[in-house]
Parts: sequence; C-alpha cells; structure tokens
Amino acid sequence: MIVNRRTWLQTAGAAVVAPALGSIGSQRAAASTSSGAVRDVWMAQARRLAEPVLANLAAGTLRAKMPVEQAPNTDRRGVTHLEAFGRLAAGIAPWLELPADASEEGRLRARLLDQTRQALTRAVDPASPDFMNFTRERQPLVDAAFLAQALLRAPKALVSTLDAATKRNLIAAFESTRAITPVFSNWLLFTATVEAGLAALGAAFGGALGVILISTLSLCAHDTLVRLNALKGLLSLVIASVTVVIFSLGAPVDWLAVALLAPATLVGGFIGRALGLYEAHQAAGFFMSVLGAIVLLALYRAIVRRPGVV
Repeated sequence: MIVNRRTWLQTAGAAVVAPALGSIGSQRAAASTSSGAVRDVWMAQARRLAEPVLANLAAGTLRAKMPVEQAPNTDRRGVTHLEAFGRLAAGIAPWLELPADASEEGRLRARLLDQTRQALTRAVDPASPDFMNFTRERQPLVDAAFLAQALLRAPKALVSTLDAATKRNLIAAFESTRAITPVFSNWLLFTATVEAGLAALGAAFGGALGVILISTLSLCAHDTLVRLNALKGLLSLVIASVTVVIFSLGAPVDWLAVALLAPATLVGGFIGRALGLYEAHQAAGFFMSVLGAIVLLALYRAIVRRPGVV
C-alpha cells in the first residue's frame, strides 16, 4: 500500500494533539510577545511528529500500520522504518537529554523518552515484528548513523539506561552495517558515526578505525581516495613502528619467544597443507599458522618459566 506519510502522521496523531492543534492559530498570534507560546507550538509539533512513530514502534505495530511513501518504480519498504525512527530519534535526542521536571513539557518529554526506549528495544530485537533492516541495500548505513547520533546526543537518557539484551542487540545491529561499503563522499562520515556509536556503547570499534582516519583526512585534505588511503597506510606504519620501539624499550620482552613465532607459523601452515586439510591461500591456513604459534608458545612457557617477562 502506498499512502502519503504526512497524511498518516496527521491522522495517527490527531487524537493526541487535537487540543494543541485547535489552538495553534492563537499560539502563533501570541508568539510575538510570549516565548512560552512559541515553545508550546514547538511541543505540539514535536508530539505530532514523534508519537505516531514511537508509540507504534514501542507497541510492535509500526511495520503493520505505517504507510510507505515512495516515488513511482521504487521500493522503500525495506528501509523506510529505520529511516523514520533513526532520524526522529536523532532530532529529539538533545531534548530527551534534558532533566526531568513536572511541567506539561516535562511530562510530554518523559512519555516520549519512555516510548523511545521501548522503540529502541523493538527495533533491534530479532524476535520483534518491527526488527529493522541494518544490512540489506545501502540506505541502512545512513539511518543507522542517525540512530547512533541519537545515542551520542543523549548518553544519559538513552545509553546509560539500556538493558543488557538491548545493548547487545544494538551493538550487533551497528556492527552488521560494516558489510556496507561507503562511497567516497559524506558517506564516510556515516560509517564513522556508527563506529562512534559503538564506542559510546562500550563495544569494540577498531574494525573501522581506518574508515574514521580516512574520514578525518578527507576533511583536512581534498584528494583522491587512493592517495588518502596510501597516506593512511603510511601513518599506520609510523604509529605501529613507534609503538614497537616504545614497547621494546619500556617493557621486558622475551626475544627468544618472539624469534620462535615466525618459523612456528610457517611450520603450522606447511603441516596443514601436507595433511591435506586445506589448499594454499585458503583462510584455514591462517588459523593453522596461529594455532601452531600458540602451541609453540604454550610449550615454551611450560618449559621456561620466567616471571615478569612479556
């Protein structure tokens, strides 16, 4: 079904915002002399836009009730729900982060905050009827970034109150967007924002540090992606080299164990191919090499026990 989304928002929110919308003309007239009236108008509009999406998503009925607005010959059914929720959450997040109060606005904010939390749980729960698409097509990367931006804008209201299951599901959803390769444009910043959201959740975000570095370089130097990627590789080499030097000088290193690692990985790979477990250049060869190194180090530690040595 193709329905105008704006019409649906007006209809879905009518019962909630009728009193505010009925007096919207007088509120606008008073806006020139009263800042409170201006804020009342904004609160009515925020409620009108937010509650149809948040209330339905919190109840698990968004996909069933929200119309899909799209141009002819397009199909946005797989991306429109995350688009609506992610962008809405990013927009109202700074307001949700405000301290609680007993005013009419405070009561509205508390209700929408509770709905946003429930909606977030529904959106990333694989068992939910409103579980959202974070991987299919390219658009989910953009809207996942908006959702991550909401977390960054409201760390107390949204991040610190997440239950363990929702946090785990949200981390998995954000990590799944790494399957989408950003084009060389502002899309690099979408990926970087998702990774920043993972950092805010306390998750490992090293998988896209290279993307974050390229995004930063693209802001400072306008050049081709190939040249920026080469510069990133050079910077990474310098950082790694400096780290090795500092670590070698500042911590005790068992150089005998280090010297054994290289041949151990090679021997492990050759043994695996000799036994017919895999062919050359297969991923299994890497794991066999790592396994060989681990076994050798375990035997070395068992034979030579030297406390305080890395």
